[in-house]
Amino acid sequence: MVVEQGRIAVHDLGYVRVVALVGEHDLSTVDRLSDEIDRQFREVSHVVVDLTRATFVDSTVVCALALGGEAARHRSACRFAVVASRDSFVRKVFDMVDLRSLMPIYETLEEALAGGGVGPTARLRPM
Repeated sequence: MVVEQGRIAVHDLGYVRVVALVGEHDLSTVDRLSDEIDRQFREVSHVVVDLTRATFVDSTVVCALALGGEAARHRSACRFAVVASRDSFVRKVFDMVDLRSLMPIYETLEEALAGGGVGPTARLRPM
């Protein structure tokens, strides 16, 4: 079994940034994730974290996402959302700890972008 090292990619959609996690994310990547979420909120008001290609997240990553949601709630006009496929391991973890009460969780990136005020025709541009 080959384990895909955790990777973080950022896509610029104007005033929305998509932070996409690929592979396994745990204590070894959580600082990069937290720093990236903070950096994106300094530049834009809406951040979506796309976990559809994440194969594993541990409790440190869940905590970092919860803190991102909390930070957005305390800033005026900021929005933070997460995308996780319904049947994925990541979604099961989120449902177990009831993250839906802290932030919106969508099944697809398109749903998250529509919910964030960005039309479905927006194109992802790597930063």
